[in-house]
Amino acid sequence: MQQDFSFYFPTRVRFGAGVLNQLPGELRDLGAGRAFLLSDAGLVKVGLVERIEALVRGAGVEVRTFSDIATNPTAATVDRALEAARAFRPEAVVAVGGGSPTDVGKVVAFLLTNPGSLAEYQWEGRKIGIAPVPLIAVSTTSGTGSEVTRTAVILDRNTKKGIVSDHLFPRTALVDPALTLSLPPKLTAATGLDVLSHALEAYVGKGIHPLTETWALRAVELVMTALPKAYADGRDLGARVDMALASSMAGVAMDQSGLGIIHSMASPLSGLFGVHHGLANAVLLAAGMRFNLPAVPERHRLLARAMGVDVAGLGPAESSEAIIRRIDDLVSRLGIDTNLAQFGIKEADLEPMGREAAAMFLIRNNPRPAGGEECAAVFRSLWRRVP
Repeated sequence: MQQDFSFYFPTRVRFGAGVLNQLPGELRDLGAGRAFLLSDAGLVKVGLVERIEALVRGAGVEVRTFSDIATNPTAATVDRALEAARAFRPEAVVAVGGGSPTDVGKVVAFLLTNPGSLAEYQWEGRKIGIAPVPLIAVSTTSGTGSEVTRTAVILDRNTKKGIVSDHLFPRTALVDPALTLSLPPKLTAATGLDVLSHALEAYVGKGIHPLTETWALRAVELVMTALPKAYADGRDLGARVDMALASSMAGVAMDQSGLGIIHSMASPLSGLFGVHHGLANAVLLAAGMRFNLPAVPERHRLLARAMGVDVAGLGPAESSEAIIRRIDDLVSRLGIDTNLAQFGIKEADLEPMGREAAAMFLIRNNPRPAGGEECAAVFRSLWRRVP
């Protein structure tokens, strides 16, 4: 574990049921007269966007909404949102939703103040030099943790590629667990297992350090207890509170300490086959962790205990296997089918997918080296012909 590390986290987090109502005060503190609201069609349909528009207008702030954001947002989506934002000239950006609206919001906010195109920052390494328009992130899922990260991931050239900068931290994150009460069970499961993947990959990765270790392990504890409850009863506010807390804690841990093979392999699933980000990580979770078991056995006892395993009398190998059993059991209980063939993936796709996964920057943080052949082998372990 790293003993020399840096930790920078400038986002103000307002957490708790009902904190959405603090949005007008946040906008007043900014002195914003115009707010550009980013969300998605699902949240428009359930009336949340209209509710937030009313809150913003009630603060005397003019609002314009862009809601054409789908799962795995593309560079074309960013271009459309940016065009609308530039025409409006906002003094604040408000992103409402999961990782997709938040990531688009981060990019729009910095491109409003910085010259150049998205491609220059995403593919050519151009640095963000000017502070963005202030961003307020309102999270409505317990999943990506994007509301507390310095990363924005956009799909382009069939690849999910991130931009990383301290300028991408939202100014404020409003984490209101009450907003997650309407999440359906399938989305609860996928986003919740995404939280678990963040915490697990941060904990076993090369970049872990004492601060993020604590956050990652606590997030694991919360998910293992709260996710089955939230899945079984979406109106269980206590479970939703714990999952929202776990999401933000795991988000900070993975953003500050890095991810690994699971997220690297999730990229071609989402980029090439359109699989929801959280579901991709859920499908890969146990197989990716099993691949990593030989790498850091000294960390597995604490991790197994965080996952609810009675570790008394267990050696490293037994603790390691207990971790995989707990993951397999949770994934099964949440109704996740881990057969890659369900997504239209052919056996011939597995090797190219493995090469793409191995080329991801994230995989450098993985505790066990993984090249194209190793990633393809993990994919192959999850592929079965559909009758």
